[in-house]
Amino acid sequence: MKYSVKSQPKQGETVNGDGYLIIEGEDYSVFCVIDGLGHGVKAHEVTELTRSYIEENISLDIEGLVRGCHGRLQRSRGVVLGLVLINWIEKRFSYIGVGNIEIRVISQNHVQPVSYPGILGDNMEIVKRFDYPIETGMVFVLYTDGITSKIESEVFQEDKNPEEQAQYIIQNYSRPHDDATILIGVIE
Repeated sequence: MKYSVKSQPKQGETVNGDGYLIIEGEDYSVFCVIDGLGHGVKAHEVTELTRSYIEENISLDIEGLVRGCHGRLQRSRGVVLGLVLINWIEKRFSYIGVGNIEIRVISQNHVQPVSYPGILGDNMEIVKRFDYPIETGMVFVLYTDGITSKIESEVFQEDKNPEEQAQYIIQNYSRPHDDATILIGVIE
């Protein structure tokens, strides 16, 4: 698997309220994009709390991770997140998204997971898990609302380097008045 992530703070901020997490186990890989509500230090702190919860509880299933984050973040400013779990043994991936994290999947089959409205730590009503088989050449893209959703589909192609794609998108599609994070993965 090849992947790349680019993340930058809002112009004028010294810390990023967005974050990401990549964990590669023997049988699985986890890719997560997190957007702490707001900007600056307080958003960064809640993003880091989310990241550490997932790292400490990685043995939970994907629903358990999301529900656990929601519980841990009660009375905080909250986060939105997109979480991909790839099970290499079963050759499938699962996705749960809460809030305005976007996911795009480019594959030979129709794969269209979505994020449901909500904020972890505040009002998360629906935890909907999407499961799909993985295939060679599949591309998945997770990004925060600091990246405009008007990204042209042809930007994402399996034969392109994810590092170059992520750099191009952060340079050309990020919003200067928001933190921005994009994670691109290609299954080889």
